[in-house]
Amino acid sequence: MKKKIFIAVLVIIVLGVFCSIFYFKFIHKDNKKINNHSNYLVYEKKASIQGEDGWYYFFYLNGVDDTSDKLLNITDIEYFFDAINLKYETLPGYEIEKYIINEKGEKEKVGGQETYPTLSVSLKEKNGVREKDEIFLIDEYFTKKQFNREITIEDLKDLELQNFDKKLLTELYNKMINQEYSSKLTKFEVYLGEYRKDDMLDDYQWHTSMLALRTGALEIYIDVIYKNGTYLSDLVKNNKASKKQIEMYNNIQLISKYIIDNQSVEFDSQFDDLKANKDYARLFTILDTYDNGWIK
Repeated sequence: MKKKIFIAVLVIIVLGVFCSIFYFKFIHKDNKKINNHSNYLVYEKKASIQGEDGWYYFFYLNGVDDTSDKLLNITDIEYFFDAINLKYETLPGYEIEKYIINEKGEKEKVGGQETYPTLSVSLKEKNGVREKDEIFLIDEYFTKKQFNREITIEDLKDLELQNFDKKLLTELYNKMINQEYSSKLTKFEVYLGEYRKDDMLDDYQWHTSMLALRTGALEIYIDVIYKNGTYLSDLVKNNKASKKQIEMYNNIQLISKYIIDNQSVEFDSQFDDLKANKDYARLFTILDTYDNGWIK
C-alpha cells in the first residue's frame, strides 16, 4: 500500500514539474533576474512568424538593465525559440509525460497528459531527436553565441538540427533582433497561450487564443467553430464560405490587427456597429476578458 501511495505521489510531483516547464522557461527566469538585481528592469525583444493551420513560431530574448543611470546597457541576455498552435487546444503528440520509479528503481513512462500544443512538449521526432529536446539546444546555442546582430545561415553551421529549418530560424531571429527593447508590462491577462470560447449558440461558437509574453501580445487568433466541428477559417481557405461568412472572416482580421497594433482590447468608434451586432457582441465579451484592468 505504501508503495502504491509513493508511486502516486511521485507521478503527481513529476507531472507538476513538467507542467512548470513554461513557467521556468519564460516567467521564472524573468523574475529571477529581477530578484538578483534589485535596481534592474527586465527588457525583451520578440517576434513571430505564422505557420500552417494555427501554428505560430516565435523568438524571444530578455536581459536586464541597471536603472541607476540613464544609459541602456542590456546584460544577462538569454534567447528562447518555440512555437504554439493557437487553433487547436490539443493535438496528438503534444503532451506532458508521466513517469514512475519501477520496482528496479528505474524511471518508467506510464503515460501522458494532453496540454496545449507547443514545441516545448512535442514528442515528434526525426532521426531519434525529439522536437522538445531540440528547441532547448537552439536556446542554448543562441544564448552562448550572443550574436546581438542580424545573422545568416552560415552563423548556424555548428548547430546540428533534425527537426527545424535553419532558414526559418534565421528569418525569425533577424525579425526579432531588429525590434526595439521594451520593459513595459503587457496589459493582457494572459501569458504565452490560452484558449477562450463562448458556449455553442445558434450552431456556432467563438474561439480565441493569444500568444503574449511579458511586454505584449505577438498574435491573437480568432475563429468560429460550427456545431459540426468545421472552422470558419477552413471554409474560407477551401473556398466553401458563403458571402456572409467571408464578411465575418474579414471583420475578424480587422479586429485581430487592431488588437495587435494597439496592444489593447479597448476599441475605438470604428467598431461600434460590430459591437452592437448580437453575433459580434459575443466575441467582444470574450475579448474584454483579456484586459487585466490595472496596467495602463
